Amino acid sequence: MSSSVNDTITLADITTGLVAYYPFNGNANDESGNGYNGTVTGAVSISSGKFDMAYSFDGSGDYIDYGNINNFDRTDSFTISSWVKRGATGIPHTIVSKRNDSAGTGYAFYIDSANKLDIIFGKTNVSDSIRLNSTLTFTDSNWHHFVITYDGSSSAAGVKLYADGELLATNTDWDTLTSSMSNSYNFRIGDVSDSGGCGCSMNGTIDEVRIYNRVLSASEISTLSGTSGSAPSAPSGVTAIAGSSQVSISWSSVSDATSYNIYWSTTTGVTKTTGTKITGATSSYTHSGLTNGTPHYYVVTAVNSYGESSESSQVSATATPLKTNLVAYYKLEDANDSYGSNNLTNNNGVAFSAGKVNNASNFVKTSSQILKTSSPLSIDGGTCSFSVWFKLASFPGGVENDFTIFQQENTSSKTYIALMYENVGGAYYLRFYRNRTGIDGAVASYQVNLTIGTWYQAVCTYNGSTGDLFLYLNNVNVATANGTGNGAYPDRIGFGIGGVVAGIRNFDGSVDELGVWTKVLSSAEIAELYNNGNGWTLN
Repeated sequence: MSSSVNDTITLADITTGLVAYYPFNGNANDESGNGYNGTVTGAVSISSGKFDMAYSFDGSGDYIDYGNINNFDRTDSFTISSWVKRGATGIPHTIVSKRNDSAGTGYAFYIDSANKLDIIFGKTNVSDSIRLNSTLTFTDSNWHHFVITYDGSSSAAGVKLYADGELLATNTDWDTLTSSMSNSYNFRIGDVSDSGGCGCSMNGTIDEVRIYNRVLSASEISTLSGTSGSAPSAPSGVTAIAGSSQVSISWSSVSDATSYNIYWSTTTGVTKTTGTKITGATSSYTHSGLTNGTPHYYVVTAVNSYGESSESSQVSATATPLKTNLVAYYKLEDANDSYGSNNLTNNNGVAFSAGKVNNASNFVKTSSQILKTSSPLSIDGGTCSFSVWFKLASFPGGVENDFTIFQQENTSSKTYIALMYENVGGAYYLRFYRNRTGIDGAVASYQVNLTIGTWYQAVCTYNGSTGDLFLYLNNVNVATANGTGNGAYPDRIGFGIGGVVAGIRNFDGSVDELGVWTKVLSSAEIAELYNNGNGWTLN
């Protein structure tokens, strides 16, 4: 066993079935105890190995020859393990070989000219050989731990390639081995057995070559590669929240995970095998481009350098168009309802000019300007949501001089649902009110000093079943409250933007893209409204 001077890894002593072991600590001797020592031709012993020393090969016929040993046949199981650091790419590099390339017989483990890990057994003949190569390419000059295992089945299915402790996906070129692989050629490291007949000598460094007469397990290979450990546990707390043409998936973090994979399907019972894989997520993920109305099912796995966890519990969600339960949508490029017939009346000359999306309504407080409907919106006292962009031109002055962004009220101005920006003793609050005077009510209040001239998005939701009010600012839930009751607002007179319908608490600034729904917007829908800076298309 040798310790690294270049790495913190300590090699494990896996000796069962070990036929030969070449740590290359200043010589090419076998340290398995079996005495299969080698003769060096051209290769140079260097001190900067993966572990202590190694041999460097210049790609021009350097090799280490071990004579006619380790003559594995096609019915024998074996494993070959090595550390390799290439000095060039785009050319073949032999790692180990017991093969005469001119005769096309034997086996060779190498990196091919396409920079893929490659193994060939038998003859260079489609009708009598096995050949596989990795789908992954290796184009860097870093150290890599390469392993090939073969189970003696005379089938490509019995061959596995590993790199840095991970099982590699492979392509099978040939799978027709029937003849013996036994031959009288010399076993070599760094070149094929006929001294460079194929021009595939190693250009790079090789260290820690091990040969076993059995198939090492994945955990043993992980140990040799220095990546032994355990895969993380499956994520918990997985949720899926539907938006318009998208679903937001979130989960509780797993302490030893470095990334997460998401598997999805439109059929329940999704697994790692049956699902479509989304790789590399590091936190929550938004699955977009979905067909509204189609259920989607998800599981999440945690990943680290040791592997992938089992699947989480399955969750599901069905993407829903944003226009579902939409009552009115005001783009505020004019006074019209872009969705329905709840058009606004322009009072005192509200102007429409450059806004968050195209034009917006621009209010001058001193002119008592307001946009209002002639009759109330059909939100009654039940479940509803509002989304709006706004920008201040000044700060509110308090009480009658506070700012109304929107409000639906009754004749006495005491029963209403509204979004206000208020001055309370010099402190500023963004507040979402639901109030039925003498009956019930609540306010979600957030103290915040907004910046004049900056656009903000506010979303307000009220759940008529639970009484919960939520206030969001720029896609963040900033305040909650609870008020019981789900009754109608008496004597409702209309919905106003930029002021109280009764004519006070006028806004000073701009309002844009105001939507009203009779549902509680989901977090995915709120995020979609916030992130779509070019405006929402009513589809």
